[in-house]
Amino acid sequence: MLIDLLLLLVPAGALGTFVWLAQGAILPLGGLDYLVITPPARTLAIAVGAAFLGLVVLHRAVSRQTRSRSISYNWPLFLLFAALLGPFAARHAGAGWSAPLAYFTIDLRLWLAAAVILLWLATLDRHLHGVLRAAVSRRLSPRARHRLALSSLTALVVIVPILTTPHLRFSGEVHGDEPKYLRYCENLYQGRGFEVGEIKNIADLPPGMPPKIGSDLRAAAYVIPIEIHDLSVDAHAILRGRWHHAFNRAVYEENWFVQGKNGGLYQVHTPGLSFLLFPGYVIDRYFLNRTSLFHPQFPTNPWATETTLLLIYAVWAIAIFRFFRAQTGHVGLAWIVAALALLSMPAAAFPFQIYPETTAGLIIITTAGYLLFSEKRRLSTAFAVGLMVGYLPWLHVRFGLLSTIPLIWMIVAERRRPKLAGSFVAGYALVVSLFCFYVYHITGSILPTALYYTQGAANAFNPHAVIPGTIGFFFDGVWGMFAHTPVLLLAALGVPLLMAQRPAVALLAAMLFAALIIPSAGHGYTAAGGTPLRDLVAVMPLVWAALVEAAVAYRHSRVFQVVFAVLALVSLQTATAYNLFHVKEVGPLVDQNVSGWHVNLLFPPLHDGVLNPMLLAGWIAVVVVLMLISVVRLDIVRSRLPRVVERTCAAGTIALLLASLAIVGWYSRALPHREESYLMPPATARSIASSFR
Repeated sequence: MLIDLLLLLVPAGALGTFVWLAQGAILPLGGLDYLVITPPARTLAIAVGAAFLGLVVLHRAVSRQTRSRSISYNWPLFLLFAALLGPFAARHAGAGWSAPLAYFTIDLRLWLAAAVILLWLATLDRHLHGVLRAAVSRRLSPRARHRLALSSLTALVVIVPILTTPHLRFSGEVHGDEPKYLRYCENLYQGRGFEVGEIKNIADLPPGMPPKIGSDLRAAAYVIPIEIHDLSVDAHAILRGRWHHAFNRAVYEENWFVQGKNGGLYQVHTPGLSFLLFPGYVIDRYFLNRTSLFHPQFPTNPWATETTLLLIYAVWAIAIFRFFRAQTGHVGLAWIVAALALLSMPAAAFPFQIYPETTAGLIIITTAGYLLFSEKRRLSTAFAVGLMVGYLPWLHVRFGLLSTIPLIWMIVAERRRPKLAGSFVAGYALVVSLFCFYVYHITGSILPTALYYTQGAANAFNPHAVIPGTIGFFFDGVWGMFAHTPVLLLAALGVPLLMAQRPAVALLAAMLFAALIIPSAGHGYTAAGGTPLRDLVAVMPLVWAALVEAAVAYRHSRVFQVVFAVLALVSLQTATAYNLFHVKEVGPLVDQNVSGWHVNLLFPPLHDGVLNPMLLAGWIAVVVVLMLISVVRLDIVRSRLPRVVERTCAAGTIALLLASLAIVGWYSRALPHREESYLMPPATARSIASSFR
């Protein structure tokens, strides 16, 4: 018994020392040197002693429960030594290995601690023969577990963004296209409809002026009959064969403004998001603000407006969770992947950005769930879903092609129930027709894309950029998917499984993804220097659907579990760093860590025109080989192969994967080993050091 207690000193020492170091700081000194600041030695003694007493008390309780004196369940605590030895290992590593080692052992140490605690609890539960899990299961019915999953996920995706976005949360500073969406809100508030040429600054309006929604309605009632008459005249011109008639008579101005066909200044960006934000904007404008410090036309503090965005984000999380639960039937797995999908890039960066991406994402995942998993379909529900899908072009024109996919799917899938399909089409056609009428009011053309093709407008789509843009979306080191969310590399494992086991999910996901990535790549995958992958946020959960399938198939594999956990931690750390230091003027990732390193530095910077073909080929090979591994695993393939051939194929694909990773490692040596924009500035390091004096 005494020997068992003494053995507990080792995990207690690891835990106590980790807590002791966490109260200090590790700072870069330049080169390979790191300054380690620790609290007094007595603090270490107290931390180790408290950890030892806690483990002793726990061990006695566990021993009585299991009638075993084994302390093997404490082995996860030994992983904390990786963080304890981090500064030493990084300092004595070679120049090429120093920064990555510092990243994994120093920058990730808090994430490592959280993972260790979860692993330790799981190991303890297995040692207790599932007592902890059984206790939870007894107290919670399946319905209660589902409610707990929904409530905890909602709380998580609301609290985490608020805590990790100090520069963006409820900020009145606007950048990029954000003023376009708020300008519609203010214009409607002033009763000026959609013509923004005469919008007034808040300071020039009477203090406490209420919203003039009545003026908007009266103007609409006056304009609509005129536009209907003009539309009928143009329709007669078309019927008479006058195709040479210039319908689009708007003229492009700078900065995405156009002069309307009858004069007036209008925005190319559409008002769909503004309609949703308007109730919150009215609250901000009329009740909560009297100043406009950041922009003369918008209130200083958009509390209610950005709360609306945060609520949309939370509802999106619930919709993603329900989609994954319907896909797999696993509540816990659906919760984990839904949380990862929302708290990693790019979705993690958008709870407080005034863009339509999260709203479009909510519509897409809700519609996909309805099309794939809904069993009881009513005419009213089909009509409502059709309305939602038809609203996508109102959010942004690039969602126009995306909106046609559910329409086509519904028509084909419900061809034997024409009333149901017709109800969906009716809802879709109603909203899209209103959008075309809105575009006609400005341009004279009913084409949804007419605002982007006015006289003098630059070409918004380059077909020659689709292929390189698509490659950039996946593999670019500054703007790419895998560089910011490396856990999605494992989605390649799930693609063949999804295609074989859930072909309908795979087909719809592929069609929706292609319908957005093609126009986005043709427009430019860097999103005009904004947040990486901004244009793909709406369809990113469909990529996670492949990862969910891989997680179901490989959930009992220790290798998969470890790789998944490591890549998930890296993805969460990247998203957290992005949010903590993201200011709206800078789109790419910026950090202030100890190592100056991120996984992004392993990927080729395709956007700068300097192509490293072997490095790019290595990453493409990694993705392809991961898919091959799952192809070999498929029952339909294994049943037709002799056991020797099956094992040979499996061994061969593993060898190809290792070779691909070796190529990536070898050719990434030519890339920078440390990035200044990721490194903690000297002034920050000095400030932290001085706080311990």
